[in-house]
Amino acid sequence: MITTKREEIRFKSGRLKALLFPYTLLVTESKYDYCYVKKIEADNPDANFEKFKTEMEIENFNGIQLKMLFDIFDIAYERYVLADWTEFSSLLKRAYNKNFGSLPDDLQFLNDENYIDLMKEKIEVKRKKAIENYKLSKEIYLSQIESPKIENSIIVEDFEEDTINDLFDDIRNSDYGKLKLHNILKEKTNFELDPLKYFLNDLELYLFVEKDEFESGISAEEIQKRVDEYNEKGLPIPFYKRTPIEDLTEKQIENRKKINISLEPSIDTEALMYPFEFYSLYEFKRIILNEIKKHDKVEENNTVTSTNPKLKTNLSVPELALLFKLLKDLKPNIFDIKSEAELHRFISTNFETKRTGDKDISTQKLRSQFNQPESKAAEFWEEKLRLMLADVKKMK
Repeated sequence: MITTKREEIRFKSGRLKALLFPYTLLVTESKYDYCYVKKIEADNPDANFEKFKTEMEIENFNGIQLKMLFDIFDIAYERYVLADWTEFSSLLKRAYNKNFGSLPDDLQFLNDENYIDLMKEKIEVKRKKAIENYKLSKEIYLSQIESPKIENSIIVEDFEEDTINDLFDDIRNSDYGKLKLHNILKEKTNFELDPLKYFLNDLELYLFVEKDEFESGISAEEIQKRVDEYNEKGLPIPFYKRTPIEDLTEKQIENRKKINISLEPSIDTEALMYPFEFYSLYEFKRIILNEIKKHDKVEENNTVTSTNPKLKTNLSVPELALLFKLLKDLKPNIFDIKSEAELHRFISTNFETKRTGDKDISTQKLRSQFNQPESKAAEFWEEKLRLMLADVKKMK
């Protein structure tokens, strides 16, 4: 069963949108048609729709997920309906955008108005069919959905306003410095390991989805035009790094041949076409990774000393947490720590509460107790502190 996270629904919507709203509706037998050269066949809306229904059956989305999915589809539908008809043919798109300068002799047929009208009609028939199929899909999947009665707070939380992506959008579109990004991360995660990992996972998924959507709007012709500009200026073309064949093992060479990986270098589209679009988010990712590495170092140190038994205490977790909170809040500071999370990890690693039988005190529980101490724990320490104060007075 798939989870209800908004990011996962967005991710799954990508391939489903491609089936519902095909953009390769006409392929012309011409060396100037990118799809024909690459042996990409024209889409068949009906065949695509059958694949779409199969995918939907496999995924088995629930009512809430379907509602969210079709909200995403509706946006794609509006773009699809409004797209110029030439967008659905690689050759016609190039011709109408005047990427040829003047038409070559073997493309003069594009000046024939009757031919153009015929091609437009073929494209529009297919587009109309895709639109009909989408309307049918809404009848199939949305007509029987009742307004969901959400009682589980976890589900409500999953479908709240997608603030995490709003944050990533803000970072992407702003010129934040490292200090600002560092403070944002501290505010959102308190530099605790689990929230950091969740944040990193959300960011990587955001980058994957957004980059895929961004690149879908870049045509092969635009890439080739940029390559030509680089060549004219004598600039190096950015390529993805591929391990040289001489550095591969025999098995790796065999596997490369089996799956027919081209030995030709592959152009790094991002570096070529939009090198700074996600720069701020990459900087943010580096900060997240650095904070995670700090935890890894602590884990290594804890592993070295893990043979030492934990100190057993008759205190409950709330009582233990409040004790350390009181000590931490003393001024001037008595603990030389970089963050409260570091203290949480120390307690979790070195203490075991005998009263509750907790062998592993979670840092998440400690964080909660630090933020909202329990009244019973406060009453406990109020009594103990009076006794300790009396003992201190006797020592004078």
